[in-house]
Amino acid sequence: MPIEIDEFNKGKHDQEVQKEILDFLRANRTNAFTVEEILEGIGHLKSTDDLPLMLMQSISYSIILGQLVKDRRIKSKIIDYKNYYMIQ
Repeated sequence: MPIEIDEFNKGKHDQEVQKEILDFLRANRTNAFTVEEILEGIGHLKSTDDLPLMLMQSISYSIILGQLVKDRRIKSKIIDYKNYYMIQ
């Protein structure tokens, strides 16, 4: 569903979300987290019964996490078929 420009302008830039993720991971540097755990930790987890929406949310944040991995600001490993992330 489309949104108006005013609502769009209230949104966060990727860099703002990256900073929130980095702050969360730095504060919890002895642990690794899944995408969903990171979303919960930064207060961005939208609880819903809408599975496609939850999947899209995870994918969107996975893209941001992937950029942080590419920039070598965080590291990622797959454990039991789940991606885990932690501060570099």
